Amino acid sequence: MNQPLFDVFLAHNSLDKPLVKEIAKLLKLRGLKPWLDEEQIPPGRSFQDEIQQAIPIVKTAAVFIGYQGLGRWQNWELKVFISQCVENKIPVIPVLLPGVSNLPENLVFLKEFRWINFLTQTNEEEALDLLEWGITGQKPQRNLQLNNKKPGQVPTEKSISINTFLYVLIYNNGTQNEGIHTITFQGRNKILIFESCENAYRFALKLINQKFPFQPTVEVINFDDIVKFCIKNDYDYEVIKAGSSIGPPTAHASTLNWQP
Repeated sequence: MNQPLFDVFLAHNSLDKPLVKEIAKLLKLRGLKPWLDEEQIPPGRSFQDEIQQAIPIVKTAAVFIGYQGLGRWQNWELKVFISQCVENKIPVIPVLLPGVSNLPENLVFLKEFRWINFLTQTNEEEALDLLEWGITGQKPQRNLQLNNKKPGQVPTEKSISINTFLYVLIYNNGTQNEGIHTITFQGRNKILIFESCENAYRFALKLINQKFPFQPTVEVINFDDIVKFCIKNDYDYEVIKAGSSIGPPTAHASTLNWQP
């Protein structure tokens, strides 16, 4: 049996596509590969035919529900799609988009699945963590508490130690050309280390919007490991404090086959 090519199928109303595209970008930053219709269906092809061909090559399916419902998806089509997913042992994840607090009455059959709710925006870390968990079956490592601090507390630079996990940007994740993203400052390579996962994602999105030539992903990393890597390779590093704003660079450097 062939291995699935995509981590998650994104079923949605075309009117909600801007929101779903943003979520797809954030999933890619987490190293996941979503199936999105506008990226996978060539012009002139049947929507339903292409969906049937997609089912065997996806690991999971996320059904996005906005305040305008599912659009071109009819109830019977969705039921058939879900039954085929269940038959193929593909988990189905209902996802409520901002502005929707409950499943619509005509979609009550989705209540048998645990759903996810984006409350006000698509970059909510808790909802994205739940979605990643549903897709991979594993809780994201970024949920680990830092130095046993209470939720919401961020360690100061002085308290950063060998057990502290922060965030860096990796490109070509999982390939032979995997590398760590750096910036060039005064002729030296500098690695940006983010205290906040949200800040790391925002910076990665800025790189994508600037047509960065590689697909960046945000990775959790032990602070001590990254410092040792910088010392070994004569790199500088900078800890970006939670809540800080940093713009994308005009130049970048890369190190391939990086191993901490």
